[in-house]
Amino acid sequence: MPPHRVYIESHLGGGAILRSKKPAPISYAIDADPRVIGNFRQNHSSLAEYQEMDAVEFLKAYQFSGDELVYSDPPYPKSTRLKQKIYRCEYEDADHEELLETLISLPCQVMVSSYENTLYSSMLKGWNEVKFPNKTQTGIRIESLWTNYPKPKEVHDTRYLGGTFRERQTIRRKQERLRNKISALPTYERQALFEWISEAY
Repeated sequence: MPPHRVYIESHLGGGAILRSKKPAPISYAIDADPRVIGNFRQNHSSLAEYQEMDAVEFLKAYQFSGDELVYSDPPYPKSTRLKQKIYRCEYEDADHEELLETLISLPCQVMVSSYENTLYSSMLKGWNEVKFPNKTQTGIRIESLWTNYPKPKEVHDTRYLGGTFRERQTIRRKQERLRNKISALPTYERQALFEWISEAY
């Protein structure tokens, strides 16, 4: 995720991303399911402002300023599922098309996730796509993440640097060694290092 001032999660569901990411100054969590919103208002009230409403309705009404990040993880298209009935608030193909048309029109950074499917690949043509395996109850499935922005040079949350577990582990170890070396420096040497970092970056 690139840096952002406002975070909007259009289909909250289990809220794994909202609960795991570094909070933004302002966060909105949207879901049409009253049970989902009620649960989060009760158990995670400080994480976001919760809206029980249709995602498209919210996105069309919201006044964007350009410093938002929208993450959309809608019900996956029926054609991609092994189990057909898994959502209380279902999406038909027409709903997916309306959502994607709305997301494409937004004047901000947007992320969309789904299983691989031709509808999303076609409508989000020209967007950046990352594919990765995901372990599910029915086995390994390929998920796609589409973004309307290039790979960011800076990220919102540095805790998850690296594309795989091995990469994240290597980065964490490297950072830990670096922190230990900096901590061991005399104060004036740390000061000189901080001044150089400030000037250079």
